[in-house]
Amino acid sequence: MNRLLPRSPPLPARLTTPDLFEDFDRLRSQLWDTFGEPEQRVGGWLPALGDLEEKDDEFVVNVEVPGFDRDDIRVEVEGRRLIVHAERDEEQREGTVRSSTRTGRHLHHETLLPSEVDEDGIEACLDRGVLRVRVPETQEASRRQIEIG
Repeated sequence: MNRLLPRSPPLPARLTTPDLFEDFDRLRSQLWDTFGEPEQRVGGWLPALGDLEEKDDEFVVNVEVPGFDRDDIRVEVEGRRLIVHAERDEEQREGTVRSSTRTGRHLHHETLLPSEVDEDGIEACLDRGVLRVRVPETQEASRRQIEIG
């Protein structure tokens, strides 16, 4: 009795290294094309990696901004929202970019702080590609009892 088996295309006798790289690049391109270009995902801004640490009397926000200079970065506070924008000029290249996993030209990070902050006491510094923003809590935002009249 004969069994019907699906027929698969014959495998090449030998794959060369350039063929593997081309196949990998093709698959990677197909995957990224599904999601769109990285800088098109969030209104043209690539989300920056960061964390929020709460201490006794302040919040510390660390945001990764690799390759950005201090003049490329803007830090804003709006109520309890801390916003970090980073934008740099396009790097001039002489050759054709075949592959890149580097951070884009634009980064964006937003953090909602857990309580009200002292906007005048905010300090920021940049060290080795990490922006550290120290945000003091304000005592005015602490809990208070409201009398019922």
